[in-house]
Amino acid sequence: MRTPTEPTEIIPLRPDERFRFGEAAPIIDLSGEGLPTGVPVGAYLASLNTQSSRETQQRALAIALCVFAEGQRLEHVSEEASQHYHRLVWETRWEETSQEWLAAAKLRLESADYKSNTRARVRVAIRGVLKAARDLDLMSGDSYVRALRGWDKHPTEGSLRGRVVKMDEYQAMLDVCDADPVRIRGKRDAAIIAIAWLLGPRAGELVGLTTDDYHRRTLRVVRIKNNTESYLPLEGEAAKRLDAWLKVRGRKPPGPLFCRVGARGDIYLCSERTGVRSLRPLTRRDAIARIIRRRAEQAGLADAVIPHDFRRAAIIRISRAGGIEFAARTAGHKSLSTTLRYRQIDDDELRAVIRKRVEAEREEASE
Repeated sequence: MRTPTEPTEIIPLRPDERFRFGEAAPIIDLSGEGLPTGVPVGAYLASLNTQSSRETQQRALAIALCVFAEGQRLEHVSEEASQHYHRLVWETRWEETSQEWLAAAKLRLESADYKSNTRARVRVAIRGVLKAARDLDLMSGDSYVRALRGWDKHPTEGSLRGRVVKMDEYQAMLDVCDADPVRIRGKRDAAIIAIAWLLGPRAGELVGLTTDDYHRRTLRVVRIKNNTESYLPLEGEAAKRLDAWLKVRGRKPPGPLFCRVGARGDIYLCSERTGVRSLRPLTRRDAIARIIRRRAEQAGLADAVIPHDFRRAAIIRISRAGGIEFAARTAGHKSLSTTLRYRQIDDDELRAVIRKRVEAEREEASE
């Protein structure tokens, strides 16, 4: 596989657009309109349902190119190098991909110690681009099959990696929010953590919440994976914490539910030119990750915590309390098999079930 001397025409970003290297999409507008579907990568990304999924899969392709060229993770290279690999996604002649290149990329991806779900995402992305190349008649069917031979053969991954946030850890994180000398910031972070604990939304779904999404103790969550909507009850501590934040934030101006908080507790930015005060919304998923990581460190938790650890904990708790169907609806999963991947049975739970069954059998025998 080689790159062309003349790069594919690329839709540029607006000059003021910024990105955090190692994350998705500094090269092309991935909103869905104007994607160059005459090239394999454009056709593949255009086939995905949401901008979030397009950003994720573009980054997966950049990971493959970076790991193959440099033998290290995309987030470990410089910002300039990261942008180079995102651009290279669009400049690469994917139709010339060989079985040998994929085999080498696969080995280097594993040696870079990427998690199983990231490796799976890269495999899906490359397979999708090659399929698009075949559909565009840029790659023969035989070449397509030959290139992917062995690419998807991977040991079956068992349980999901990561950890489950425990009740005492959750409470410790709320306590440090309450102790924050910047009380407004503490209220915001406590609301985010309490919602994450109760319902387990993804980080991107948390930053996507607006003031109109919360009404009468019901939270509307727009799913970033399939752009569907879930209406979920917000009860207990989560409702209390969100109400406390809304008293500070207010429902006006309408818009993003969570916003930035300055060092002195200010949430409004005043324009020197117009004098208009405006909120500065949280717009990136990594903002949620930073908040949760910071609060976990302040709480003295031994292990790092990421937003998905709260999602895993919520799915497990709800499935144990009400069944897998309730957990699937809360998580926004279309397939129960996806939810079942999160379901974990610990020794105490198994022992309790067996003990309950033995007691029931004794009662039946004594009748």
